[in-house]
Amino acid sequence: MFVRFLALFVVLPLVLASNPKRGLAFDPAGYPEDIYKASGGSCSWVYNWSPSSPSPSVSGIEFVPMQWGTDGLNGFLSRARSDSAMNVLGFNEPDYGQQSNIPVGTAVQMWKADINPLASSGIRLGSPAVTSADSGLPWLSAFLAQCSGCTINFLAVHWYGEGAANLILYLQKVHSMYPNYKIWVTEFADTRTDAGAVLEFMKQVVAFMDATDWIEKYAWFAYKRTTSPLASNMLDGNGNLTPLGQWYIHG
Repeated sequence: MFVRFLALFVVLPLVLASNPKRGLAFDPAGYPEDIYKASGGSCSWVYNWSPSSPSPSVSGIEFVPMQWGTDGLNGFLSRARSDSAMNVLGFNEPDYGQQSNIPVGTAVQMWKADINPLASSGIRLGSPAVTSADSGLPWLSAFLAQCSGCTINFLAVHWYGEGAANLILYLQKVHSMYPNYKIWVTEFADTRTDAGAVLEFMKQVVAFMDATDWIEKYAWFAYKRTTSPLASNMLDGNGNLTPLGQWYIHG
């Protein structure tokens, strides 16, 4: 097994033809080796809602650390620097009670103390990633207004719903509100249970994002074995790529 994995790492830089925008929102859920199925494909970056990179990792795919919430914030600076991070992601869905759920004022204080200093090391900073619910963009607007003097290099947003046109309209709205920022869509999926409809949604939305200069990066939710009852998982129960995953990774 070691020889097989070693061979993978040796040849990977030669075969990787990645898309600089396309990324993985990777939830190992007990199967960290699933990351190998993404090797040699279109994805150029990965995150896992954590400051610590997946283990094992795949050469040639950039890891982007995230400070999910308030826990462990004091060590985020040193870890990001020691890992030579190029980009970092801020708090995960601070506008949502079942996720990091951080009041704007608290988020601003923490950002200034424990995330913003990374800018002096040349690390690019992504905003807290808000939901597409009614609470999301107002939270983001308040954060940007109150975080005076903060460095925000790009905005991170999430979207769930049905239909490619609805996601595209949402992204156009975000861009119209914040035209000076590039956008990372760090979670998105169609919430229907029809796998064929979800695949068609993926193809339409990815084509739009690949062709849109103000969309800098995107990551489908999710690179994992199940998103039950949804049909958005890129891996089946045995860790093999679904048709959705096959198209996203190798399409």
